[in-house]
Amino acid sequence: MGRILLFGAAFHDNLGDDLILNCVDLTLTQNNIERSYVVPLTKKLYIRPEQYEETTVPMFTKYKNKGKKIVEILHFLWEKQAFGKYNAFVFYGGGYTNQDFGLKNLIDIYILAKKARKNGLKVYFTGQTVGPCNNKFYCALLKKIYKQANIVFVREQFSFDYLRKVDIKSRLVADDVLLIYPYVNYEIEKRRVIFNYKVYGDSQKEKSKIFEMYRRMAFNCAEDSIITVMPFRSSLDSQEYIANRELYNYLQQAGISVEFNVETSLEGLLKVFTEAKIVVGSAYHSVVLGKICGATVYTTYYDEYYKMKIGGFLGFYNEENNCLPFDEFVELEYSDLKKTNIEYSRRVTATLYKNVADEWKEIIYNNE
Repeated sequence: MGRILLFGAAFHDNLGDDLILNCVDLTLTQNNIERSYVVPLTKKLYIRPEQYEETTVPMFTKYKNKGKKIVEILHFLWEKQAFGKYNAFVFYGGGYTNQDFGLKNLIDIYILAKKARKNGLKVYFTGQTVGPCNNKFYCALLKKIYKQANIVFVREQFSFDYLRKVDIKSRLVADDVLLIYPYVNYEIEKRRVIFNYKVYGDSQKEKSKIFEMYRRMAFNCAEDSIITVMPFRSSLDSQEYIANRELYNYLQQAGISVEFNVETSLEGLLKVFTEAKIVVGSAYHSVVLGKICGATVYTTYYDEYYKMKIGGFLGFYNEENNCLPFDEFVELEYSDLKKTNIEYSRRVTATLYKNVADEWKEIIYNNE
């Protein structure tokens, strides 16, 4: 069976991106696939697969000031050493082609994909959010990137519609984290309420309103619930970790019994979310995990990109209206929450899982 080289947004201490890596790696392990992950020179994982092989890449943009010749030599040597081992290059799920990740990142992705095709590898993109496209140069570069792919698998309708419009072969599936679905225990008692505060845009300016919304929410459900604050960054000096710790302290000072949870194993993370009856947070993958595990989920967005991917995912469950504009989110009350239909939610999740699992079967068995 063929070897696969993979690239994604993991290794930057983002629970969601590292969760994708873990779910993909678990699937490849079960199918006895040899693989290696392209990793940044400086890396930090929130949650870590049990075993994985790494490779580093001499990115074009990193060496742009060293002269064209040295870049060509570095890539020639790396190509011969790396691409010769593999049958496919998979750019696994995430929104890393968004222009907010920076032009250098996009150029490097384009070069890697193009060189993989040049060396005879099949190229796949999975679990993608594409756009939004706000300028012509970015749109042109995005099209060049995805033109290198045999097929692009996207995680919401907006991205699928856009790629279809620009004539890129694509398929609508869902986020790669759906691969965790077979491990969810739906029979477990649900008493946990999970809060997550993603620091982005105006959220810092409105922190007092957000904290007060969470206090009201916790006060009204604390009697029969386990209140849990969970940051999606684990570095103690990261802005997001600090902000969630402040939220935890704020709730404690209000006399509310609350846990602060930094869960660094896939098994532990899944257990926490499986116990959740309510998830109120702004991190995309807190929404995804919440719905996979059958929780009632409410969230917000800070710009069009987050509205597109969060609202798009909730749209699979006909709950896109649970993704609220920021000014409505901070006014949210416990009494506003409409309890999800767990059986319906589970059926939708099962269908989404099948789509994502079939996607990875296609990648695996097309590269034997």
